[in-house]
Amino acid sequence: MCATYGTALQNTHSKHLPHMQKILLFIFLFGAFSSFSQQKQVLFLNENNQSISKKEYRKGEKDNSAFLHIQHETDSSLEFRIVRRDNRGKLSRENLRLIRTGLEATAQVSIDSNQILVIDYYPGKDMCNSSSSQTPTYLRKRYREYIKELYGIAPLQQFNIYSDSSGLSRYYGVVPWYADLNDQIKKTFFPYHYPCGSFVVIYPSGFYHAYFGEYSTRQVFEAVRAETRKE
Repeated sequence: MCATYGTALQNTHSKHLPHMQKILLFIFLFGAFSSFSQQKQVLFLNENNQSISKKEYRKGEKDNSAFLHIQHETDSSLEFRIVRRDNRGKLSRENLRLIRTGLEATAQVSIDSNQILVIDYYPGKDMCNSSSSQTPTYLRKRYREYIKELYGIAPLQQFNIYSDSSGLSRYYGVVPWYADLNDQIKKTFFPYHYPCGSFVVIYPSGFYHAYFGEYSTRQVFEAVRAETRKE
């Protein structure tokens, strides 16, 4: 009610402004906005936060299967970042311990050190993960099929972890979601908002395989199977 009343009052008042004053006000506001925008530095960066050329950034735009292009605005800059979707590495013993204890705390479970950890990560609501019209019945069926096949591959524990719970209400009673305590998973694997969601498979040795952005259950299965053959 207050917002509506305030808007109505503002519109009524503007009718009494002389025409020239309206023009001068518009010029002033537009000039101030343009000046503010021009002060922002445009940066092109890679996944390691290193500066790259615009040409290098544009190289991967046609290959969405290999790269993601992320735009981020700060108070002083406009950042255009290119990141490789498939990422692999090895955690330190301390990092691995922190991740295990964090998952145990948020999900209230015990994790065997010999188990593979599979994390399906939700960054928060976006255009990609909020456009589905699937029913709870369908989602429940697909989730059960996913879990059944996943646990049949190797000894593991799977977790659905969120950074921001906005948009998850349609999963209530269907899929169990747990908070990312202290942003441990986000800081370690997913520092930026990758559209739809991401996953990471962590092996007992500390090696991991992460994938940024929209993915299929088949990709998760393949990541688990590939490393299981190496273990």
